[in-house]
Amino acid sequence: MNWKNCIDKIPPRMSSAGYAVRYVYYFRCVTWHMMFCFAYFHSVMEYGIISWGNSKESKRVFQLQKKIIKFTTGSGSINYCKLLFQSLEILTLPSQYILSLMKFLSLILEIYTFNCTVCGINTRNKL
Repeated sequence: MNWKNCIDKIPPRMSSAGYAVRYVYYFRCVTWHMMFCFAYFHSVMEYGIISWGNSKESKRVFQLQKKIIKFTTGSGSINYCKLLFQSLEILTLPSQYILSLMKFLSLILEIYTFNCTVCGINTRNKL
């Protein structure tokens, strides 16, 4: 399955979110930056991430996320953003994808059958 059509609609929305973050940048308040970043950018990024998060086109969305984080922190054009994400306590796109999948699976856990319910033998693979 190809998620290119779905992901093609995300960057324009993220760019407008990036504009809002750039507009708030002049207020010089980290709280405002983070509020706008989560309200505009993160909500757009998280929409439907369970469906398209593992596709190869998601790299573009991750690059936009890094660009917004660099601008929010005023870091300029550094290549390594891991420390920025850690200092702001923001999940990267791959981490957010994994978290969203785990939340989804925890909601529908009761429809799955485990090995221990079918077979009564106590093995290390029973769950």
